[in-house]
Amino acid sequence: MSDSTIGSTSQVGSSYQADFQSKKNQFQQSMSSLTSSINSGDMSTAQTTLNQILQSAPKGSKNSGDSTISKDFQTLQAAVNSGDAAKAKAALQQLQSDMKAAAAAHHPKKKSKEDGDSDESASATSSSTGTDSSGSTSSTLNAQA
Repeated sequence: MSDSTIGSTSQVGSSYQADFQSKKNQFQQSMSSLTSSINSGDMSTAQTTLNQILQSAPKGSKNSGDSTISKDFQTLQAAVNSGDAAKAKAALQQLQSDMKAAAAAHHPKKKSKEDGDSDESASATSSSTGTDSSGSTSSTLNAQA
């Protein structure tokens, strides 16, 4: 593979990443606006914002992916369209909860060493010997699981 091919591939990757980040930011801003509209009881603005979110969804995504989230959007849309702020708030909370759960399942958090688990399969052992202020020699053995 030539240097120009590598550079071209890198540029495509960077372009894709920038486009993805832009769409992600736009979605987050739209969801924030939707949340504000619903919380303030402005169902007209909420309806407009929700329609924009649904129209900007990638083609095929409305009927694919996580069916729970798709159903949550349908429930939210019905509540917003009916003008029922209380139902819209409940539907929005359910959608947000399910989106967080889906994100957590898609990107599981690594367990930390504080959790008692480690990604390392080998254990490391070290020892040190030192002299304290009284002149006594002490040895310390540290093991990590």
